[in-house]
Amino acid sequence: MGNNKTRKTQRGASPFVLLPSEILYMILSCVPPPSLAALSSTCRHLFKHTQNDLIWMNLVNSNLPHPLSDPAPFRTWRELYISQFPMWFVARNKIWFSDVIDTGKLIVTRYNPRRCMIEGYRVVAKHTFRQFETWPYDTEVLIHSFKPQVTLWTDDPVVQLVKFVPTPSIRSMDWRWGEIRMPMAIEAQRVFNNFIVCAKMPREDVENSEKIVWPPRIIPSDERVDVSDQQRLAFKPRRNMPESYEDICTSAFQVKRWAQLGNFGAVFDENNIISTFASLQPELYTPTREKPYQGIWVGDYSGHGSEFLLVLQRDGPFTNSLDDEHPDTKDDSSSSTYSSSAGSALPAPRGRLEAIKLTGDPNVPRGQITFFAEDIGAGGLIRIADEDLFKGARVVRSQGHIASTNFRDDKFIPAQLFLVSHDCMALFWEELKHVSYYRRVDIDALVNQELE
Repeated sequence: MGNNKTRKTQRGASPFVLLPSEILYMILSCVPPPSLAALSSTCRHLFKHTQNDLIWMNLVNSNLPHPLSDPAPFRTWRELYISQFPMWFVARNKIWFSDVIDTGKLIVTRYNPRRCMIEGYRVVAKHTFRQFETWPYDTEVLIHSFKPQVTLWTDDPVVQLVKFVPTPSIRSMDWRWGEIRMPMAIEAQRVFNNFIVCAKMPREDVENSEKIVWPPRIIPSDERVDVSDQQRLAFKPRRNMPESYEDICTSAFQVKRWAQLGNFGAVFDENNIISTFASLQPELYTPTREKPYQGIWVGDYSGHGSEFLLVLQRDGPFTNSLDDEHPDTKDDSSSSTYSSSAGSALPAPRGRLEAIKLTGDPNVPRGQITFFAEDIGAGGLIRIADEDLFKGARVVRSQGHIASTNFRDDKFIPAQLFLVSHDCMALFWEELKHVSYYRRVDIDALVNQELE
């Protein structure tokens, strides 16, 4: 009798529910969080399985560079995950750069378990003691040493997403209908900050050249957001808000910052009130055996200070509007042949190397190419440096980008790129009689930097 009752129950149940617990766990581990929440409301059996804390532990740690061992101060991993849902992508993507007029910003984000918040701090370069040397190859050129200390500036956080704790009246973080307040110490000075979730941009809009997008099209990205009207709509109802979790752009977010002076309303700079941050895909800044120079670098821009660059090694020739705008940028410098060592363990450098500004200045702003070398292989080689300062470095033909203030009358001028090592480059601006140094940024050191 009991067996007949069980068979009837099984015939009326979904085959999914009847799966062994081990298989259910494997399936639920691949389900996105909103679907887990939906499944938990279907029946008690699935509710029990969706509460499995191992599933939520994996969800949390999949967004962190270093897995957490416990969910403290929360009781469960599920509570921890809910406290920052759906903002975990901010911690997962780590490296972000903004569209702040001219200068931009480069920030590193991460989850701080001690403070139960996702934090984002600006990356800055502190200059150390400078030395001056004369370049034996051209005694008219004075070279400044450049070995900056790259660190996070913790005095003025850019992102601080505090933990969200559900209540009977508020079940989830209110990211659909408005902005999320980020309480910061600077509020004592009546300066306020809000976090804004962005919606994915339709493919047809991304391909529309009339649209202003971020990240700029010159930087490869799977997702972009429309920033054409972001300043004009700063204090008006937002458009293109994500209607669901699936609509959220996980490659960008916005920060709104403004000052409030007593009862006199908001005071702000309309050009800087809203800034859009875009992430960099890890494959763009991770060097490989074939692309050893790829990464994030910091360069010496003299009176403008230090600026951060994304150095890419393109697989093939790069063509865009630059070729039409600057037809006179071909370099007529003579070249010489070079034979790599037969016993070299690394492949010979080749292809195009391109440096794009992540932060900039009033002359050449963020998002613009600062220099490029069309071929760092045999086709672009000028010589192998024999002077002590750059001894053994490959010197290749290059082009440097210059402009007047406000990016007027920009042009590319002949330059020589010194590939000193995989962590150090130098650029000789021939017309300016100036050498700029570039150093690789250690991203892991920034992510792991201890904060006070």
